[in-house]
Amino acid sequence: MLVVDAHTHIFPPAFRGRREELLCRDATFGELYASPRAMLASAPELVAAMDAAEIDVAVAVGIGW
Repeated sequence: MLVVDAHTHIFPPAFRGRREELLCRDATFGELYASPRAMLASAPELVAAMDAAEIDVAVAVGIGW
């Protein structure tokens, strides 16, 4: 059976250093990522998490910037 994660977000590594700025600039980003526990995953981190969870395919969804 194919396992699909139909809603993921990935970010360029530079966004980690700009997290506070982005929280202030974009309401949607702020709603999703205000918690320090909300991970800003890069593409390689998403693939590693998928491998660990045995997920075959993921759909990366934009934020609407």
